[in-house]
Amino acid sequence: MPSMATAVLRRAVCATLTAPVLACAVPGAAAAESAFRHTFTRTGPHGSELHVVEAVAGPDGTRFITTIHHVGPDGVRTKRIRSQAR
Repeated sequence: MPSMATAVLRRAVCATLTAPVLACAVPGAAAAESAFRHTFTRTGPHGSELHVVEAVAGPDGTRFITTIHHVGPDGVRTKRIRSQAR
């Protein structure tokens, strides 16, 4: 059963993530469609973390975008975004 922090994090991230993050992370991604989206949670050194992995097909091939969010004392923060071409 997910913790309360994980549930709050998942709702906050899922409400705001897809279009803005893709548009910033991958040039031309706003026009691309997400082939799949996978989320999972884990407890990291900074508390509860939500990992979102998306595969986006674009003009330069498929990119896998990983965004890691965590709940800190002052709310939801994005830790990092990784973009990897395949």
